[in-house]
Amino acid sequence: MSWRVLASSALAAVGLALAACASAPAWQQPYALTAVPHSQPTGQHQAGVLRLEAVTAPSWLAGEEYLYRLQYADPQALRPYNDARWAAAPGQMLTLLLSQRLRQQGTWRAVLGPAQAGHPELLLQLGLQDFSVHYVSATAGEAQISCTATLLAAQGYRVLAQKSFAVQAPLPRVGPAGGAMAMNRAAQDLVTQIGAWAAQHSPAAD
Repeated sequence: MSWRVLASSALAAVGLALAACASAPAWQQPYALTAVPHSQPTGQHQAGVLRLEAVTAPSWLAGEEYLYRLQYADPQALRPYNDARWAAAPGQMLTLLLSQRLRQQGTWRAVLGPAQAGHPELLLQLGLQDFSVHYVSATAGEAQISCTATLLAAQGYRVLAQKSFAVQAPLPRVGPAGGAMAMNRAAQDLVTQIGAWAAQHSPAAD
């Protein structure tokens, strides 16, 4: 990966954090998804150029609210923490995390972000459906993320593959800090699964 790509990713992350801090109340604790741990590439296919498009999400996941559900009391109601928030919208954080994972795994000759210039052969779209903490009791819960991934040919937008993903991670303790730890584990699992799935449908895998 060139220093220009690294600098671009770092500046994007900093910009998201600054924008979030500027728009959120000062008393709210911001939580973020941490970077994917560096690992040896899982493949060396150099399958071509992939563009990861911006993760889309429903309106209730479009902001920085840190949401949870009380499954044991009112499972349909989404509640925001008053004293905690995400450092950026969930879709923005997942876009950065998944982009990093795809570049690390070694499958692709290049991975472009949503705003990067280039000529990709494939497009990867992610539609987020859930990104919240679910409490099954007053003392236990889990982080849940669900989404649908779609891989398309850049020329003609022909759908090559589509799959739904749902991951969970138990909370080490109740509260926003424990939920953020669980959400990080769930997000790491999610981007690893999506990266492996996309690699299975790369041109080099045919």
